[in-house]
Amino acid sequence: ADRDNRPLWIGLIGEVFDVTSGARFYGPDGGYKGFAGRDGSRAFHTGEFSDTGLVESLQGLPDDAYVALDDWLSFYHKDYIFVGRLAGGHYYDARGAATAAKVNFDLRVAAGRSDRAAQKVRDAVFPACASRWSQAEGGEVWCEDGRGHPRKDVSFVAGEEGGRCAGF
Repeated sequence: ADRDNRPLWIGLIGEVFDVTSGARFYGPDGGYKGFAGRDGSRAFHTGEFSDTGLVESLQGLPDDAYVALDDWLSFYHKDYIFVGRLAGGHYYDARGAATAAKVNFDLRVAAGRSDRAAQKVRDAVFPACASRWSQAEGGEVWCEDGRGHPRKDVSFVAGEEGGRCAGF
């Protein structure tokens, strides 16, 4: 509870949690005090704990941010008391039904998890390169498994190009 013995509640993706047991984090002197009494979902990803960053909207964040926020939801469900939904908010309407923002969140989480799974398969097929460098000997890049040759592996996740060194 805070200094007035009131419970501390935070919102994440429209879900409300009692974080009173974590008062040292969420109370008036805690590093996450800005989360108390609001849904500051965006700041869970961006780390921007100002009033402009502690907002519900996730607009412009990549799919992997949605997955990370879903992981935060799991953490709060496991470690804190679920109080309910923030009805009439960004993610749930006045009756507590999912809004378009919540449906979009769930779709983006699914897309992000699918991308992660596809990347895991790709990493298994094309393992990452190993490398070392020293001023005396210069640099060396090789494939740990000895099956392939170091190459630039270009992939596209959520429409964005990514690259890494892989052996194939």
